[in-house]
Amino acid sequence: MRITAPLDKVEEARPLIEAGADELYCGVSHPGWARVPGSPNLRFRSGANLKSFEELRAVTSAASGLGVPVLFTLNAACHFAETSRLALEDMDRAAASGVNGFIISDQHLLAEARRRYPDRALTASSFCNCFNSESGALAAELGAGRLVLPRDLTLEETAKVCNKLKEKAPGLRLEAFVQNITCRNVNGYCRCHVPMGRFPGGWRTPLRSLAAMWPGLFPGYFTAPKTREERFSAEPPCLMPYRARLSGVLQKSERTIENFRMGEERVLGCAACGIFHFKRLGIEYLKIVGRGLPTTHKVQDVKFLAGLRGILDECSEDFEVFSKRARVLRENIYGSPCMPTDCHYPCMLKARAGERR
Repeated sequence: MRITAPLDKVEEARPLIEAGADELYCGVSHPGWARVPGSPNLRFRSGANLKSFEELRAVTSAASGLGVPVLFTLNAACHFAETSRLALEDMDRAAASGVNGFIISDQHLLAEARRRYPDRALTASSFCNCFNSESGALAAELGAGRLVLPRDLTLEETAKVCNKLKEKAPGLRLEAFVQNITCRNVNGYCRCHVPMGRFPGGWRTPLRSLAAMWPGLFPGYFTAPKTREERFSAEPPCLMPYRARLSGVLQKSERTIENFRMGEERVLGCAACGIFHFKRLGIEYLKIVGRGLPTTHKVQDVKFLAGLRGILDECSEDFEVFSKRARVLRENIYGSPCMPTDCHYPCMLKARAGERR
């Protein structure tokens, strides 16, 4: 199983690789995108990208010297002709900068990337929303050699998709999120993950998902926190109790959904124990979310997954032993214990509850 790590600074390449990353992924932010609707990737204005293609070339040079590939992220949908044109220009500039492949969500871009660069690795982003084997097979038909599974699939759903894809797209490699997942709602259709208009102060948010992760940072928009602790512990909008009302023709029915929540736990950041099952399902790549996080955090994440991979090699048949050793490793690396509120898969909590009985 290979570890795919995020990068947004040139100087991060070596420490991430030395920590155990088998692959790096990144994007580039440049002024051209400020003049058109949309963006090349879903973290474009978050300060989570390289600042130029010269920096990208420096990253690919450093990584290739250490035998590690670099993937370029174009994981936003291109709904406008100008947006598509600029995305293709970025694709060409990234290819000229020496990237080994692309992470793409737009179907047109995926097919065009395969036509232009048949020798580069193409990964269908989780924002392709491949919730079943048919959509996964379509991504393969368009040119993808790898598919990032949506983060909101349960383990049972993941198993079904993986098993069916072995028949429908046998050459398609699979990737799953493991660290800093944040949310298990329907990520590909989320309206909190994209720009949210203007905030009370009048400034347009430069951080696409920060408001969804920590709404308390924006007093008056979602919440009115009183302390610093409250600013970072407030419920994300999609996990708050809320009302949903049907609109349009069906509005007269006055149907509402009260206090709707997804899953069984509140905060959702870690799926590390899931790699025990991922390996059995044939998932080859473990993806870390984290463009924009501090370098030290990224390095910790890579070391954690590298350590888990070693533990899995030693006890691949016993989940109880693997889970216990994984929790010890987590505390040693991060300095904090594994918390139920961090777990992405509620079924893991049930399995651990079985350990205590």
